[in-house]
Amino acid sequence: MVVLPIAAVALASVAHAGPQGYGDAETVISSLEEQGNYVILNRTGNLPLEDCTVTRVRQGPSVYVYERAVGADSKSVPAKILDHGTYYVDLKC
Repeated sequence: MVVLPIAAVALASVAHAGPQGYGDAETVISSLEEQGNYVILNRTGNLPLEDCTVTRVRQGPSVYVYERAVGADSKSVPAKILDHGTYYVDLKC
């Protein structure tokens, strides 16, 4: 299944920075979104986002679409294509 390599790529760019390995919240969120992922925030506290720290990043479900090539016969098997991944980012603010 394609999900594990995508997770490794998505987290590779955010896993290096910061004392806990995640970096600041805005960088982590931007990095995941730039890769086409949906990001769902689980936030504790009410400080502004720039004052939040990331405590955990978890991969959620991937969403796929099925498409046929342009001009393909309607009886042809559609290809399964990744639409987006989902990540849950826990924040302490």
